[in-house]
Amino acid sequence: MSRWTVEIFPEGMDSHSIPEYFSALTEKDIALLLHLIEQLEELGPDIQGTNMDKLITGSLRELRKDSHRILYGRDGRNFALLVAFRKDSQKTPKRFITLALGRFEEYKAAKRAEKVKKMVRK
Repeated sequence: MSRWTVEIFPEGMDSHSIPEYFSALTEKDIALLLHLIEQLEELGPDIQGTNMDKLITGSLRELRKDSHRILYGRDGRNFALLVAFRKDSQKTPKRFITLALGRFEEYKAAKRAEKVKKMVRK
């Protein structure tokens, strides 16, 4: 069974970042979300169509458990966890979608720059 790479972007305590969101959760909620992230790592795109995942727009998807939401994007065999929040309405707020899309573009640009650096070093 192949495994996928799941990365947190950004890694710091930015607004609605994964570390910032997790810092306010109970141990029980953290365990629930870690299990969800492990499922993404194990299943990759096969998680789509389950009750754990939902398409938001284009390349942006949503991991979900209870009222917890993590917006993420896929770049090759990598998944970038971009924004986390507690959902309290039917629709995902536009501000979170906009924030996640911007972070995903930054993530992909950083990955491209990393590849170029590796090529130049050879």
